[in-house]
Amino acid sequence: MELFIFVFNTVASTTGFIVATFAIAFFLYSKDKKARALFFLAYSAVFMGAVSLLKLYFAAPRPEGTLVDTSSYGFPSGHAACVMYLALCICIHSSELPRAKRYAIYVASALFAVVVGVSRIYLYA
Repeated sequence: MELFIFVFNTVASTTGFIVATFAIAFFLYSKDKKARALFFLAYSAVFMGAVSLLKLYFAAPRPEGTLVDTSSYGFPSGHAACVMYLALCICIHSSELPRAKRYAIYVASALFAVVVGVSRIYLYA
């Protein structure tokens, strides 16, 4: 259970999102895609701000009996939104890869996003 919580709660947290964002930006920057890297960082910051504002706007409380520590509102799920955003960005940036690698990335990204979304329900978060 601890490994499940670590993978789908901690890795997909705000800290995990920030680490993944900088890793992707660094990867793009190292591939001489400096403009893409900077735009990606800017879009990611705007995305995080939008999720935070939506949480304040809806002010939806979390369910009772959550299995993880929670300190913010429950809707929209920051974990699910951030993982979906990163999955889509990874898919977009992998569009130049060979077909087999590209489709493997598409499937892995989609599966991780779906599992994180389901994990939020499982953890009552």
